[in-house]
Amino acid sequence: MSSFLEGLSALSWQVCPAIAGGEVPAGFASRYGQLPIELTSFISSFSLCANPSDDAWFISMMDLARDTPFRLNEYELMSLAAAGSDTDWHAAIHDFWRCHFPLFLSVNGSYHYFAYCLEGPAQGQIVHGAEPEFEECAAVESSLDEFLILFVTAAGSPMPVYPFSVAIPHNAS
Repeated sequence: MSSFLEGLSALSWQVCPAIAGGEVPAGFASRYGQLPIELTSFISSFSLCANPSDDAWFISMMDLARDTPFRLNEYELMSLAAAGSDTDWHAAIHDFWRCHFPLFLSVNGSYHYFAYCLEGPAQGQIVHGAEPEFEECAAVESSLDEFLILFVTAAGSPMPVYPFSVAIPHNAS
């Protein structure tokens, strides 16, 4: 994790060390169950990890506990609003987000995310999704470690591969 954070820090990202004692708040634990150790280790390794313009960031353990203007489940809430009174669509949206932990959010121009798959055949994979159909996502990498390596490479590249080319704001077209 330290090479990931050091790599982004070298690219002028805002990286702040973790504050001791961070635990998954009860509300998130009841929603997601026991989060994988690699995921909790990662989100506990920093208190802030955001791009220089602060319009894209990785979710930290602290983000789970604090009230922020852009909520962790904002994309889910947008989808639920779009679903209106369609109860089947609401259920599908809830099911999707119960199985996908938002890892990285980007709000520069258009909304993008990377999420950690918590269950099913894609468990442990990192997926990318974007507006307007947030729940239509595609696999990016098969593990968190591989994704983090790819992310730092893409963040430092003038021409990163898709979806990094649209999800990382300084590279967004």
